[in-house]
Amino acid sequence: MDAPRSITINGDLGSGKSTVARILAERLGLPTVTMGDVHRRMAAQRGMTSLQFNRQSERDPSIDDHVDRIQREMAASAEPVIVDSRLGWHFFTDAFKAHFIVDPKVAARRVMGRGAGAVERYASEAEARRHLEERSESERQRFLRRYHVDKARLRNYDLVLDTTEISPERAADIVVDALSRQEGGGPALLLHPARLYPTERHPDRPDAYLDLPAHSAPDASEIGVGRSGTRFFVVRGHRHVAAALAGRRPFVRAELVAEDGEELPEGTTAERFFESRTGLEEIRSWRRAYAIDLALPRHLPPGARAPW
Repeated sequence: MDAPRSITINGDLGSGKSTVARILAERLGLPTVTMGDVHRRMAAQRGMTSLQFNRQSERDPSIDDHVDRIQREMAASAEPVIVDSRLGWHFFTDAFKAHFIVDPKVAARRVMGRGAGAVERYASEAEARRHLEERSESERQRFLRRYHVDKARLRNYDLVLDTTEISPERAADIVVDALSRQEGGGPALLLHPARLYPTERHPDRPDAYLDLPAHSAPDASEIGVGRSGTRFFVVRGHRHVAAALAGRRPFVRAELVAEDGEELPEGTTAERFFESRTGLEEIRSWRRAYAIDLALPRHLPPGARAPW
C-alpha cells in the first residue's frame, strides 16, 4: 500500500508507539523518526532520567527548540515519513494522526521489561507507573504553556487505539486500515471494552444484555462514549459493550460523544455526566457480571471502598 502522506503516532508511555512505528515504516517503505530516542539520548548525555529531563525542558527552552526544529524541517519537506512524537500531530498538519492508549498497569509492566538503560530503571511496577504518570503530565503542562495545545485532547487525532490487549503487528494493521478508509467527522475510537465505565447498572441476570452474539462487531455509531480525564464511559450501547465483554474482544469501535468540558446531548458536560451516572453500584454490577477490574474513579466520596 502506498502511503499518501505522513503518519504521526502519539500516545501513552508504554503503549507501543515506537514498535508500531518501526513496523509501519517497514511495511510502507517509509523512513521513521522517533523523537523519544532524541530525548532519551539528550537525557543520558546529561545523566538525567526522562522525567528530570522533561522538568529541565520547562526551564530551558533551547531543548524544545532543538526538537521542534527537527520536526518543522521534516514537515516542511513534504516527504512522507513515520513520526513517533508527542507533538508530531501538531507539526505535521496534513499527516494521518494516530493516538495510542493503554492500561497504566500494562504500560508499567512493558516499561519494566524493556531492559532500558540506567536513566530509566525502576525498582517496581508501582514506581514505574508513578514515573510514567508524572512524566506524561509534565509533558502535557509544558506543551500547554509553550504551544497552547493539549496532547490529551482526542479530537486532535484521526485514530484513537487502545493497545492493552493487542500485539504491535495488529496495531499496525489497524493503522493501515484506518488510513485507507478514513472518512473524517471525528476520531475513530477502538477501545478495550473492559476499560469502559458503565453509566447504568447491569441487570441482575448476567445474560440480560446478551441479545447480541458475542462475536458481533457493531458499527461505531452504536456505541457512544464520553471521556472524563483518563476515564472512558459508555453514553449509549451498553448491550453492545456487554456482548464484547462476553466475547472477550480486545476492542470495540465507538463514537466520541464528548470529552471533559464538552456538552453531551443531555445538556451536561462529559465530566459531570460521568460523575452523576457512575457510582459504586454501577461498577460493582458490571464487575460481577464480567469479572472486569475497573479502578474506582476519583469523583467517588473520599474513603469509598471497592464493594468486592
